[in-house]
Amino acid sequence: VGDHDGGEGQTQVDYSSDGHCVWNHPIDCHWFTNSVQRWPRIYVQVYSMDEYGGIRHEGYSLCTLPTCPGYHEIICSVWRPIGTAHEEISGYFLGLNPSLTTTNVLYETARDERCKLSTRSIGSVTFRVDIIMRNFDFHHVD
Repeated sequence: VGDHDGGEGQTQVDYSSDGHCVWNHPIDCHWFTNSVQRWPRIYVQVYSMDEYGGIRHEGYSLCTLPTCPGYHEIICSVWRPIGTAHEEISGYFLGLNPSLTTTNVLYETARDERCKLSTRSIGSVTFRVDIIMRNFDFHHVD
């Protein structure tokens, strides 16, 4: 789990026999907004651990939170960049998947840069969230 300032950490490892890993940690967040522009998003980086304890970066995901209150299941696609033939072969044998040099392409420069990326689907991450909204009428947000 990390923050926007670059603090990072590992919370748990799940060894799955059926391909589904569970990360069961409650997250309680409070956002204040007076418009729907820059609506909160969930940014995820997925890693795997091999049998020797080596960490391998698998992919990225960015999902916008729902704009209506209630319970929601959000399925976020996880992807990674496709590298050169050499990078892909290294990734297969050495566990070094191609990764982004900067994560700005995910949100800050996405409109201009994201369409230039060749990517590969890795899977998905599912979030179950409860959204509570209040005082939107006070700020004239529809």
